[in-house]
Amino acid sequence: MTQPTSTTSRPISRVPLNMSFLVAMALFVLPFVNIRCMYSQQRVTGVQLVTGFENSNDFMGIGNRSLERNQPNVGKRTQPNVFAILALVAGIAGFGVSFSSSRKAGQWCFAAALAGVTALVILFIDIKSSVKKIDLGDLGKSNEMNLQLTAEFTEWYYLCVIAFAVSAYFARRYMLAVNKVLLLRELDLPSTGSGTTPLSPSGASGTAQDDQTA
Repeated sequence: MTQPTSTTSRPISRVPLNMSFLVAMALFVLPFVNIRCMYSQQRVTGVQLVTGFENSNDFMGIGNRSLERNQPNVGKRTQPNVFAILALVAGIAGFGVSFSSSRKAGQWCFAAALAGVTALVILFIDIKSSVKKIDLGDLGKSNEMNLQLTAEFTEWYYLCVIAFAVSAYFARRYMLAVNKVLLLRELDLPSTGSGTTPLSPSGASGTAQDDQTA
């Protein structure tokens, strides 16, 4: 006995991919790194790393001219960090492409997510090495003052790295699901897994059908 063919639609959801990129971008407004010098600190957001920021002049006391003369970097503007820029651009690009109906959208999103992770890791190394190179003058050599400038990355930075890594995971899943549907279409077989792929010009998902026989 043969039952009527049942048609079910199983869309390949892009929501997790969209949201993971969105979270990665949103985290840039939060502090990524704390720059410390004894009892003073400056919190720098991801956006400030992208746009550049003024170095705090309250390290070791406000208005202490002798200290300011020995700290040539205090009060000056730190230039935008190229790796922070690349990470944010990767997030924006991945988020935008994640809405695309192109067959290669998953591949581009995967590449953008990996680029974001890589840029943030290099950003970590770059800032750590840059802080070590800052010359505090004679005060930095004083045993009494024992000045030391350090950069401590916050939990928001690490969450941003994780968000990009999660984006890469969802992008790969999406890419494999689309490739599976395309392969089944070429073989003219019913799909048994996720059954849609965004191949229509309007960006809507196409539908794969499952035929069940008893």
